[in-house]
Amino acid sequence: MTNDDEAYREYKYYKNNPKEIEEQVKNIPEEFEELKKRRLENLKTVIRKPVSIKIDKYLKKYGELKYTYDYGDNWQFLITLEKIVENYSHGYPTLVAGKETAPPEDVGGLGGYYNFLEIYQDPEHSKHEQMKTWAESQGYKEFDKDRINRSLKFIKYK
Repeated sequence: MTNDDEAYREYKYYKNNPKEIEEQVKNIPEEFEELKKRRLENLKTVIRKPVSIKIDKYLKKYGELKYTYDYGDNWQFLITLEKIVENYSHGYPTLVAGKETAPPEDVGGLGGYYNFLEIYQDPEHSKHEQMKTWAESQGYKEFDKDRINRSLKFIKYK
């Protein structure tokens, strides 16, 4: 499921023109073999708009959900239903537990994130101040469960 119109259009195009796209991917140079493989896997993954899919019903039925965020950096998550809270009284989601800070936008995938952390967490690094400035421009903040829950209260959900 995605709200990413570009990813959705790309999937629909692939679905209607698989031979053309697979031929294009074949022409990618061999030194990018891993990229070629990942590109085809991504295109073959069924993508839907969230209008007709209710996540709570899906999770109850299957128990887990594979989630890809940012098709460029290809962040992949496995969301697992651990427990259903029957007497949940809020009309909005609540973060129950968590740790670590999410990567900033456009950090460059997992490798880029590790590089970012190395520089960001080392005040002696020559690019530390530059990295901090960039991180702030991306909205990067340290993990704070209370801040996250305050923000979840005010998102308009459909």
